Formats: sequence, structure tokens, C-alpha cells
Amino acid sequence: MNEKDKLVNNRTKLRVPILVTHVTARAEGKVFFGYAKNISGTGMFIQSINPKKPGEQFEVEFSLFGDDEVLSSHVAVVWNQGYTKDMIKTTPGMGLKFLGIRPDFSEKISLWVESQLEDEASPDYII
Repeated sequence: MNEKDKLVNNRTKLRVPILVTHVTARAEGKVFFGYAKNISGTGMFIQSINPKKPGEQFEVEFSLFGDDEVLSSHVAVVWNQGYTKDMIKTTPGMGLKFLGIRPDFSEKISLWVESQLEDEASPDYII
């Protein structure tokens, strides 16, 4: 079983496949802007046609949709999938694990994910 499969099988936190807004990542003086497609209190998936390699670490800053507060964390790339012409059902990008995220940020993310799931279950939910 590869690292990605292990992580998927070991998830215990809520995850929701929604747009989080943009993510700013700083590494080696460069700035990367991407879009998170999936987030939990322990990590996120960032859609990117040029994902970083597993093991790379950097800082990310992001805001949850509907909230202006900027959250940040040091992250590690746990897995990635690059772009290929044959991609039909998958999205290129990278899975990031939060390293030392502030507990209040992790809790805020988890509560936000739960609220998104509740909204999605509502008959008034509009995508």
C-alpha cells in the first residue's frame, strides 16, 4: 500500500471537497497560489498542475470561504499526482499535512467543515 492509500484509509477527521479560496505558500523566496479542493483540521489537498514533491515543507496561508481571517501553518507534502493528458477522474495536485498548526486554527477548520456538510444536507443548499 502506498503512502497516499495509507493516509486515505487512516482519516479520522471530517473532510469535505469544497473550494477553500486561494492558498499562498512561501518556499525558498517563491510564492505559490493554488486552490484547496479538500480540507480538514489535519491537512488539505491543493489542486496544482505542478505539485511539489513528497517530503517538501513550506508555510501556507489561507482563508476559509466566507471568512476573512488568514490561517497559517507549516506543511509537508505527503503525496502528489502530476498532470497527464490522460487524466479524466483525478485532479493534479498535492496532499499536505499540517505540521504544528495552532489548535484554534485546527478547531476552526473542523467546525467550518462540519458547517459546510450541514449546509450541503440542507434543502436550500445551492452550489
